[in-house]
Amino acid sequence: MGRNRTKNKNLPMRMQKKHRVYYYVIYVGGKKKWIRLSADYQKALYKYADLEGNPQNTGLVRDTLDRYSVEILPSLTRKTVGTRLYQLKKLKNVFGDMKLESVEPPHIQQYLDMREAKVSANREIKLLSTIYRYAISWGLCKSNPCQGTFYHKESARNRYITDSEMSEIRKHADPMYQAIIDLAYITGMRRGDILSLKLIDIDEDHGIYNQQGKTGKRQLFTWTSGLHKVVANAKRARKTRNLIYLFTNTHGQQITDTGFNSAWRRIRNRAGIDDVTFHDIRAKSLTDAKEIGGLDYAQALGGHANQGMTEQYIKKRETEVVKPLK
Repeated sequence: MGRNRTKNKNLPMRMQKKHRVYYYVIYVGGKKKWIRLSADYQKALYKYADLEGNPQNTGLVRDTLDRYSVEILPSLTRKTVGTRLYQLKKLKNVFGDMKLESVEPPHIQQYLDMREAKVSANREIKLLSTIYRYAISWGLCKSNPCQGTFYHKESARNRYITDSEMSEIRKHADPMYQAIIDLAYITGMRRGDILSLKLIDIDEDHGIYNQQGKTGKRQLFTWTSGLHKVVANAKRARKTRNLIYLFTNTHGQQITDTGFNSAWRRIRNRAGIDDVTFHDIRAKSLTDAKEIGGLDYAQALGGHANQGMTEQYIKKRETEVVKPLK
């Protein structure tokens, strides 16, 4: 196996990844038996849970993290699963061998203070707090050591992409990623929803149907000349005959988060604008929508449940225009 097997520290016991596929590994007659689960982590977890049953719990934090991975993670979105896996690995490296009941608030605060990536530390401890709440409901412990700790102060991101910057970014993207960027801007769709967009979601008579992966809200983006053009460009840029997803990689598969991140970094670096995230395009879209059609339009485009969410999302990206006295 050697180089083809990835590190499995962040996976539950007896689950391993080899050649991009997850396996359930047990010993039968003194020899390893590899039972294929799936190349998709969420599907693999479901099959793993069936084979494993209820994960054994010896009272260690790592056992509870594994149970969370098996019972809770599969219900989350693909992007969230990827983020949680990274966070679980960080938590397991530090708290994994500790007893659930032996972790105390000073341990949590020390983690927050010593972790260099302060925002990431906040997110990781908030996840650990959630897992402790599950552990309490499962009868594994009686208290949550994350309560009463002080999180690092976070500032709202206020980066706004200008029209000239958007043009420069597009110029350094290939036709497929140009279509992705354009679709993100004119619809305000999140990256995960764009990459999950299927050909059957495109209705020739009505427009593009989208069910938000984050909220479950259903939207129909009706046809406009701009939307027609973007979809036509996307179809022309296709490098495969894949009949499922609108956007695919060169192998005809759905674009992964890792693949997209690598492509976005290259585009951003070639454009010489290294402080922009893809999510900033959605922020620009909603901010511009408010300027064009008001808050109601921005809320509808973003698919937010209320205007408060929309205002909170875009207000930091607006600039108040003030006329001088003279």
